[in-house]
Amino acid sequence: IASDLPLDDPQHAATAKLQMSPGLNKRSAAIFWLTQAFSYDFANQPEVALQILQEAERRLGDWPNAEGKELLYLFLGRAALFAREFEEAIRAGETALSINPDYVNAHVLLGLTYMDRAQLYFVRGRELTAAEAACTSDKNIAQSAQTVADALGDAQQAVAHLEQAARLAPASFWPPIEPYVRMNLGLAYRVLGLARIFAEEYKPAAVALQSAAGQLTT
Repeated sequence: IASDLPLDDPQHAATAKLQMSPGLNKRSAAIFWLTQAFSYDFANQPEVALQILQEAERRLGDWPNAEGKELLYLFLGRAALFAREFEEAIRAGETALSINPDYVNAHVLLGLTYMDRAQLYFVRGRELTAAEAACTSDKNIAQSAQTVADALGDAQQAVAHLEQAARLAPASFWPPIEPYVRMNLGLAYRVLGLARIFAEEYKPAAVALQSAAGQLTT
């Protein structure tokens, strides 16, 4: 960021730095909010991280989209997914894609969100095992797909987003993400196969499960 005062002149250095700082305000503010959120994320408190990032969204309204604002929505959506606030995760992922339609990570976020919302349908109506109870709750299940048709639709959305992520991954800023994408694509196909079995669509279920095997064994 240019300054018309020399930084190496002790008399003007402080003023020069003040001239330079406004251009850094938005990025430094974004780093401040993201760092706070990450501290709670790493402490396994996604609900708190989500609240911080929602506040960041309000405070950083003047952050231009062209300067990487999709990153804010990616992490907001990630926190929402971990908190199993599915609608908020979907909103954030779609907002990230509205800024950058080729953002692989946003497609992955949406794929994982739809897959998780779909798969929780299949534990409805029965007592959770100890392992299940350790990673989910009645509240989470209440926010999951409500019917077989809903689970099927969510699974199809998961596959669609992860397929798109797989297509974009080789040209992304971090191509090594592709194996991670394909692993989750295989898991999404597995959930799709399960949904088709519950919907009594057995031939399409077999096709989905074959696709799952193909992704997971590649």
